[in-house]
Amino acid sequence: MIYDAVCEFIKLCPFLEDGGVNINFLGSKPTSYTIEPMPNTPVIRRYVDGAELRQYDFVFASREYFGQDIINNGKITAFYEKLQDWIEKQSSSGFLPVLEGKKQAQAIEVVAGGYLYDQTETTARYQIQCKLIYLKQEA
Repeated sequence: MIYDAVCEFIKLCPFLEDGGVNINFLGSKPTSYTIEPMPNTPVIRRYVDGAELRQYDFVFASREYFGQDIINNGKITAFYEKLQDWIEKQSSSGFLPVLEGKKQAQAIEVVAGGYLYDQTETTARYQIQCKLIYLKQEA
């Protein structure tokens, strides 16, 4: 499945704290991570040979400690900047998620850099929106 490949790819990021990356589940305690698919139109282009250029939109999100501590909030912002740079570097160097079957990753793009999505008094959800572009050959 594509989400498994994306999850395995993200797990390789050296900036993640210990702990797993979940799929469609973000824990209530910091620091936890998740990959969540986003709605989209999957087919970008159809080719005459039956192949399709497709996209898989997803969010990488984390639950973090949150409050008036400027240093901690700055660390979270820096983490998401480094994550964005890491994703872009992997894509430009051709290191991409390994997809199963007749699918081949072409690029991974950051659509929206890291931002605060939701908060309580002590924790917050931050996220970054990405897109995996891949070629699907005719079955």
